[in-house]
Amino acid sequence: MTDNRIAVIGMAVRLPGAEDVTDLRWMLTHDSVEVDEVPPSRWARDLYLGDGDHQGTHHRGAFLQDPFSFDHEAFGLTAADAVLLDPQQRVMLEVGARALEDAGYLAARRRLDAGVFVGARMNSYGFDHGRGVAPAGRADAPVAGPPVPAALWGRSQNFVAAWLSDRLDLAGPSLVVDTACSSSLTAVWLACQSLAAGSCEIAVVGAVDLLVDPLTFVLLSRTGALSPDGLCQTFDEKANGYVPGEGAVALVLKPMAAAVADGDVILGAITGTGVNNDGRTMGVTTPNLEAQVELLTRVYDRVDPATVQYVETHGTGTAIGDPIEVRALTEVFGRHGVATGSVALGSLKRRIGHLHSASGLAGLAKIVLCLRDGVVPGVPVPAVNPRLRLDASPFHLPPRAEPWPAAPTRRAGVSAFGFGGTNAHVVTETAGAPAA
Repeated sequence: MTDNRIAVIGMAVRLPGAEDVTDLRWMLTHDSVEVDEVPPSRWARDLYLGDGDHQGTHHRGAFLQDPFSFDHEAFGLTAADAVLLDPQQRVMLEVGARALEDAGYLAARRRLDAGVFVGARMNSYGFDHGRGVAPAGRADAPVAGPPVPAALWGRSQNFVAAWLSDRLDLAGPSLVVDTACSSSLTAVWLACQSLAAGSCEIAVVGAVDLLVDPLTFVLLSRTGALSPDGLCQTFDEKANGYVPGEGAVALVLKPMAAAVADGDVILGAITGTGVNNDGRTMGVTTPNLEAQVELLTRVYDRVDPATVQYVETHGTGTAIGDPIEVRALTEVFGRHGVATGSVALGSLKRRIGHLHSASGLAGLAKIVLCLRDGVVPGVPVPAVNPRLRLDASPFHLPPRAEPWPAAPTRRAGVSAFGFGGTNAHVVTETAGAPAA
């Protein structure tokens, strides 16, 4: 019988409070929350908290320690050229290379039939640097405008993937996906399709989102999307908005049959993916219950939801979005007769904020670790939002980390919903006994 699953054979992360996979593993068994004030090295925060147009701008988020440092020599770049690259390009290069190293494919230094699929969005870094403008408090910007070709590197979104393909000699499809908050899980969907079609032998699926300027905070504050408490209180009755976060994740994927034949270390398996869009709603950013139900139905018509023990939700901590998401899950899982309270829910956003383009892949990396380790992370919610109606649903919130329920196969779902209506869902599972 043909095994059509996609194997996860390498992984690397760089997240708030978790510079690598070991740190992330620790975080998942502890109740750390990595939200803090905007570091003074990013921009002059006081300019965006006073009177005038920026009054009321929020200034809390989950940040990396130093996203601007970069080992340019490791990638054959000069310091002068490297500083012109958007930091998202630099961080993605490093994290993508670490994932390939984890998979055992970096040391060969040979041309690989590897596709690159990266979830990312534009920021103002390249435009500011193209004009020779340095954000307040930042020391990594040139004082004069760079040459035109270099300026294009910094401001072109496609280079977030192109530099990976170029510097690591990866010859498969190379593209950047931007469906807002569902970008990275949509990239997973595209990578799985590319592998199944034989368009590449392996795939590097990455995602990066950095908060390099105050524009995100200013605009989101004006829309009322951010939590005035500065906390992402997913599932809580106090949920009132989300907190921005930043980070990068990369997974290396390969068809399961090929991974087994080649003796790759298999971290987990992807057994189902799906993507759709809300279509027309009351507003282009309004979530659509019907569309979420349609997506979940399509995925779980192929994977029995009774075999799923955990769902990593989109779970941004908004008053409207969270109840709609749980209602859609309840309708689909309930239709399949999943027992009341048998499936745990979680959201990494409670710990590290909403990573926008990278949020879905961060959730998937979390689940791959939890499946391997046999741990269900805790969700300490003081007062559960009654609008979730969990009591009569197939779902529960584990108050603390606990052993994964006994099952023939550990299996979990991961959701991500884009700001413009693109919804994505991925089902992942263990793939036999974890390798050493």
